[in-house]
Amino acid sequence: MNVKQALDKLILVNDRYLKNKPEEMGSGWDVATYFMGCMEAYKLTGKKEYIDTVLKWCELNEWGPRKQPADYAEKILVNHFTVEGKLDWQYENPEDYLNVHADYVCCGRTYLEVMKLFPEIGTFDKVKKILDFNVADPHVDYWWWVDTIHMALAVYHQTSLMTGDSRYAEKAHALYLDMKERRGYYDKEDHLWFRDMKYTPDVMRSRNHKKVFWSRGNGWVYAGLIQTMEVIGKDSEYYAEYEKVFLDMTEALIRTRSADGLWRSNLDDPEDYPSPETSGTLLFLHSMIKAVRLGVLDESYVKIFTESFDAITKLAVFEDGFLGWVQGVEQKPGSVYPDTTHTYAVGYYILTCCEWIKYCREKGIE
Repeated sequence: MNVKQALDKLILVNDRYLKNKPEEMGSGWDVATYFMGCMEAYKLTGKKEYIDTVLKWCELNEWGPRKQPADYAEKILVNHFTVEGKLDWQYENPEDYLNVHADYVCCGRTYLEVMKLFPEIGTFDKVKKILDFNVADPHVDYWWWVDTIHMALAVYHQTSLMTGDSRYAEKAHALYLDMKERRGYYDKEDHLWFRDMKYTPDVMRSRNHKKVFWSRGNGWVYAGLIQTMEVIGKDSEYYAEYEKVFLDMTEALIRTRSADGLWRSNLDDPEDYPSPETSGTLLFLHSMIKAVRLGVLDESYVKIFTESFDAITKLAVFEDGFLGWVQGVEQKPGSVYPDTTHTYAVGYYILTCCEWIKYCREKGIE
């Protein structure tokens, strides 16, 4: 796919999404992931419709985290953390769980990008208030599902760089290490991640008795790591840890890539759900070509990227710009159908196009 083709596909998919999206959209992780893509599309194309949509979303959400009903924390989040997350402590005030839920800071990624371009508008204060709560909190065990690495790791590190206060990066790294080491979500033999404690091999295996390595969950980690590496740079004390895991994951992902260039919902057992899955595939491809562009991976991965990106585009991008074969909101492998889509996958199709176009232009390739 050349630059013009990638740009045409980017515009086709994004314009179709904007034409059909809800008028009002919250700032939860799924929508925030789409707006990461829309913001990059604006920076690449300069299309006024794109930045107008981003700014409207920021303003509609008052540059803050997602809003929930008054009793949401007590009815939902207490159980989410204490029962599902198996925390052996509990906040006296249920509202405090709103502050430690990584979902509520994912939107900060786009807010910061907007403010770089338009420093006279916007505010990061509401997201930073949440991060300040986390820095002051002594616990380091409440990131209990790996999606948090995509939702929040880069935001914490960006905040440290922006403020000169290292405590945000220190806290995020401690939360990351707790998942990786104490909770044991990172399989050091297969170099892939279990989504949470419900999917470790002693608890669950696939129907073919293989490990449950959820494709999109590993994609969240893979993307979160390379995006954080881009933010912090090689001189950071945390870079080597993230790079080592990223490189080891890359080898594992090449090993689990199917012959058609796509990834299935369960990386260890592609026969469990044999249909290709778009969101996991895009997360891997976006991260892989970004890593080549940043010099983390060598040029040999470009061929792998182009084969797979052409394959997912041919399969999943319909004539009108609809993006199909996307697994819905989930936490484990499952069935996928051609007519299923979601905001986060659209965001990552756009982000993948943008990374490929940037790589090509930097290399003088048209």
